[in-house]
Amino acid sequence: MRTSACWGLLHWWSPWIVLQACLSGGASAPHICNSSVIPTQPGSGCSPPLNSSVRSRWSRTRPCRWSRRRASPATRPTISGTSSRSRRSRTSAVRVRRASAAPICQRRLPTALADLRAVTVSAPSSVHPRRPNVSKKKTWSVPRITHPQYPGIIVRVGEFEPGGMLQVFRQVNGRQTSRSLKVRRADLGRTRVQQEQEAQKLGADYIAELMVPKPATDAASASGGTLTFAQLADRYELDGFAGRTGAYKRDALAALRRIGAVLGADTRVADLKPSDVQRYVAHRLEENKKLHIAHRADLVALKIALNWAVGEELLEVNPFAKPGFKKAMPAKPPKEAIRRPVMTRERYEKMAAVASRFPPLFGVLLTLAWETGHRLSAILELRWKDVTFDKSDHAPHGSLSWYTDSPVTKKRHPHRVAMNGRAAETLRCWQKEVPGVGDTPLFPPSAREFAKRTWRKAERAAKVAHLPQGAWHSLRRGWRTARKHLPDVDVQAAGGWTDSVTMNLSYNQADPQTVLAVVNA
Repeated sequence: MRTSACWGLLHWWSPWIVLQACLSGGASAPHICNSSVIPTQPGSGCSPPLNSSVRSRWSRTRPCRWSRRRASPATRPTISGTSSRSRRSRTSAVRVRRASAAPICQRRLPTALADLRAVTVSAPSSVHPRRPNVSKKKTWSVPRITHPQYPGIIVRVGEFEPGGMLQVFRQVNGRQTSRSLKVRRADLGRTRVQQEQEAQKLGADYIAELMVPKPATDAASASGGTLTFAQLADRYELDGFAGRTGAYKRDALAALRRIGAVLGADTRVADLKPSDVQRYVAHRLEENKKLHIAHRADLVALKIALNWAVGEELLEVNPFAKPGFKKAMPAKPPKEAIRRPVMTRERYEKMAAVASRFPPLFGVLLTLAWETGHRLSAILELRWKDVTFDKSDHAPHGSLSWYTDSPVTKKRHPHRVAMNGRAAETLRCWQKEVPGVGDTPLFPPSAREFAKRTWRKAERAAKVAHLPQGAWHSLRRGWRTARKHLPDVDVQAAGGWTDSVTMNLSYNQADPQTVLAVVNA
């Protein structure tokens, strides 16, 4: 009797309890029909309740006719920012379940109340979904591949990047070397076992190829298949200077032959030792104690030639990569020891005053180098199509186009710069002296040798002391130093520099007048 009375009270008071739970949580009020509570969304009519997984398996309460209507996707209750599927919010940690078509009976009332409170909890809009854990794809390789006949050689077949070309790797004197096999992992087979077996075969074939003796080349056949300093210089002269200038080739070959003369022209390059490097440095300093960088430059040229020989398979490994050579190499000279003389205005005026004693070509080159601030090589490459005497607002005396037909390098890039009145007048006079149009060069091919040969004569005629490394390039340093009070970006554009660091480090020099002005400021 007491149990029946309790269930009766619960039957009449359950709608009021559910209504209070909805109002306290912020949800809409449920419809009450046939002692069943069906929570709905605003404006949805009579939609089914939410909880589907908590229906009691022993509940025999038949659903009401309103609960048989399936709600449209627009009227289904969902949590803001999430779908109606089962999800767990990172902030509330409440699982929301799909709605059910079953009514709420007395025995399901506690669970229904919990579901109604869960519906009222919504995840904040600022919470983003958890990012998936994307793992980086690993490269594939087959390590420790050997050959049965040559067990001392171990190689590895692998990839530089996932899915890329396969490489065969080998350690030579502590350094890893590689060669492309021109195949990919997918080309070796369909299964992992097949791919590993084919990779082992490729590695074994590479080892067998390494052990096949190579025929001696013509350059190395004279000394039993070994490369000597004389043979290195000969091969390097024939094949090692593609795309290099004549001056670079001349200086590099002279350095190699100087080293060969001291260490022995028939000495094997592979037998080079750190003591040989020290012996050559001592010999060069004994000849000229004022050397600052020449002996180091010779050794750097030798290192470049040996790297080329390794690439051409004339040499197994560069001797400079062995231990001990780094300490034997002479250190770089300090910045104060590097000679970068600057042409001053007084020195320029003295040399310009005696320019009339020489052919007109010298005076033209001297004036253009001082007024434009460009290299002698850039001036000698000018053609008449690069000279424009047309006046404009930004070029009242005309303009010059530099490096129009030259490949772009760190020192050369095409650019057009206005010229001043003195440079324009000099070019007009030179055009009358040597007429030309279009692709005709302004100066003859022999102008470079003439300029270098006449420079020392002009110094003696002007009675000025010769500055070591202070020939034509000192004019470019003087042009930059005379314009140190102007913005760097404008000086860089007018002088043709590719970056301001090189311009300020190598060309902008201190002068006594500016230093005194700084002190007195």
